[in-house]
Amino acid sequence: IDCSAEAAGRLAQPGALARQFGSLFTNPDAVVVTVVDYPAVGDGSFAATLSGEIIAQGAPLDLTILLVAWREGNVTIAAGSARSGSVPPVEDLTPLVDLVQQRVVAGQ
Repeated sequence: IDCSAEAAGRLAQPGALARQFGSLFTNPDAVVVTVVDYPAVGDGSFAATLSGEIIAQGAPLDLTILLVAWREGNVTIAAGSARSGSVPPVEDLTPLVDLVQQRVVAGQ
């Protein structure tokens, strides 16, 4: 729980969450992070979209990633989907989140 709280504090810094995706975004500090309503998962969770510019085959492209991250016991999990030109629908990601959560719980 303490580690999760510390990580949340670090990720609240501008560009910090975008930097978790390596060099995907051309300017991590310009990525717009928006909290998304999502049902609670595991022992603590959050959902957000990250919207920013990437370079795809040499051309700039706007990309939005829907990310759901959660903790189950001592395991931290993240699942996401991405789209260009629109926000990925939450209902498209829910089956994956549910499946991963079931497998983590079954494996503990």
